[in-house]
Amino acid sequence: MNTKRAILAAAILSLVAVSVGAQDAPGCKDDPLFPNRMPNYSITKCETNDFDSYDFFTVKPPKKRVECEVTRITYRVDKRENERSALEIVRNYENALKKIGGKIQNVNEQLFVNGTVVVGGKETWAEAHKGNGLIWITI
Repeated sequence: MNTKRAILAAAILSLVAVSVGAQDAPGCKDDPLFPNRMPNYSITKCETNDFDSYDFFTVKPPKKRVECEVTRITYRVDKRENERSALEIVRNYENALKKIGGKIQNVNEQLFVNGTVVVGGKETWAEAHKGNGLIWITI
């Protein structure tokens, strides 16, 4: 009987621990360009391709295509009631780029911000895009 209670208590504690805070996907971490993650968001997916292309959003078409090493990180809010406003997310990443000497290229206060920064002597493009409880970072 005590063993059953101990097992039940352990199971309940495990469920509580999982529901308290989401963990990042294995092997994923914040990129050094954007160390200021939004509160209550965790990384659900990350990938880096040595050579790929990405079409960065622009205010007016066409998009800006860049070919290079591409890193993608996807964040998800833990609960939709904790989701931050689009403007707050865009400003967070806009300020992060400016803080490291980046130049803002395009911004839509309800959807995305992107810009360039020189890292290791090379121009680096970075974008943060918000939507439906998610934030997508592409560098």
